Amino acid sequence: MKSISLQAILMFLILGTAFSQTEDFEDETHGDTTFTLNGFKFTTTGDLFVEVISTLGCDQSDGFLSSGTGNGSSSGSFGSIKVTNPGDKFAVSTSFSWCVFLSADDGEHGISGDILFTGTRLTDSTTIEQEIHVDHTQGSFDDLTFSPNIWDDEELIELEVSIVSNIDFLALDNIVFYYTSTNDTTSVSTIQEEEIKIYPNPAVGEIEIIGIDGFIDDLKVKIFDAFGTVVRKQSLYNQKIDISGLPNGIYFISINTDNQQITKRIIKH
Repeated sequence: MKSISLQAILMFLILGTAFSQTEDFEDETHGDTTFTLNGFKFTTTGDLFVEVISTLGCDQSDGFLSSGTGNGSSSGSFGSIKVTNPGDKFAVSTSFSWCVFLSADDGEHGISGDILFTGTRLTDSTTIEQEIHVDHTQGSFDDLTFSPNIWDDEELIELEVSIVSNIDFLALDNIVFYYTSTNDTTSVSTIQEEEIKIYPNPAVGEIEIIGIDGFIDDLKVKIFDAFGTVVRKQSLYNQKIDISGLPNGIYFISINTDNQQITKRIIKH
């Protein structure tokens, strides 16, 4: 059983409800070269695009970010993820792992390999980079974690993904960003974060989300574990959610409208 990292808990305490946002690509369309987190837009370049194939993503999900096949089993760039709107920025989470799949044969089998991530800073367009080794021999998605010594406090506008050697196919899922936008998304339908409460918390079975009256028909909810993995997602038909089937531990519940995302911490006993 995985343990909850102290770093992950400290990161939450620092950021409060500005919790990192996980893109699981489940709400995106096959072939897309854009994706959106709470109205904040990213675009992909090069070979990277959204691929939707039933149960082939991380944790048997359907969607993931793919390099396509046949890149050439050689060094070179798969492409990049970058902000769409000028002035927007994001940071790579170093508290939560991404899921990654590597292959040397068009995605049929896993392989051990090295990936180079290059981030472009917002302030002066200089770059930082980290080469990450993934020991991927079992044919399933594996964890990929960024170094806090390199990426913490870095405001980025683009993140490039490159082959170091002998990789033909790459897939990424459950990517985790912190981000801020220059766009004002406040509207008359905005939920006030300070009014949202989870009761009871800690909880054993059913929890109630208090403070969302008038928004229930528009809300979607995702629950993440302490590693940023989506363990449940549903539309919120009433104010209550049954978490009795989840293992005991710390979770984060993400409440989503068309223009807003609020994340709250819950403890399952």
